[in-house]
Amino acid sequence: MKNDIGLLTPERIEDAQNVVNWAKHTICSSHPDLGRAGPVCPFVPPSLKRNSFYLALHYEIDGQNKGEIISLIQSYIKSFRHYLSTGAKDALYNTILVVFPNVLKENAPIVDQIAKELKTSVVQLGLMLGEFHPNSKIDSIRNPNFHPMVSPYPMLVIRNMAVHDILFLHQQQSWFEEYNKRFGEQYQRNRVSNEHGLVDLYYSSLKKFGRQVRLSSTQKHPSVTRLTSDPQKSSQSIAKRISK
Repeated sequence: MKNDIGLLTPERIEDAQNVVNWAKHTICSSHPDLGRAGPVCPFVPPSLKRNSFYLALHYEIDGQNKGEIISLIQSYIKSFRHYLSTGAKDALYNTILVVFPNVLKENAPIVDQIAKELKTSVVQLGLMLGEFHPNSKIDSIRNPNFHPMVSPYPMLVIRNMAVHDILFLHQQQSWFEEYNKRFGEQYQRNRVSNEHGLVDLYYSSLKKFGRQVRLSSTQKHPSVTRLTSDPQKSSQSIAKRISK
């Protein structure tokens, strides 16, 4: 019987276990080439611990039809927003791995293309979309010779945006603005650690994208004021804020 309706078989259970083992023993572990201490992805250990690590295996996908995969991912994004992207405290760690075990290695980079195409629209929803596959050449942020997105099967991973995502969202203004809407206040209230350079990167991004930085007497790091198109109005606005 053709099994493409979600029924589990011993082989499918084994595939799912392979993904979980990879997450536990590779992504949750440190690596000497990573360039920093801690797990490869700090998001995964708490997701596994909270049983918020959801797998969806799609054997009908062979990697030949990009539109088919995009439609599938968009349906998962819709479901994720409805059921898993809530205001609950632990909702941050919800994640869905959409796995394609039947996509051949030579076709696996299709997930890179899809993640690139969907990134802006996904970020606008306050979500992140990660791309993983056996041939991934995506460099680690701190070491171009280390490739942290290598996985046993091609997959696209949906999760909520987190504070550390400044690392992936500072490159383009539209991405950064979405990030800043959600996390800017945490930086201005000194609630973000600079252990891995997040604070430095945040404030350098503010400057890069046309924001003026000022220091207050109660903050270790600067708060910011949006520059208007009129320099005189900007200066008056800043002066009023400083005088308060």
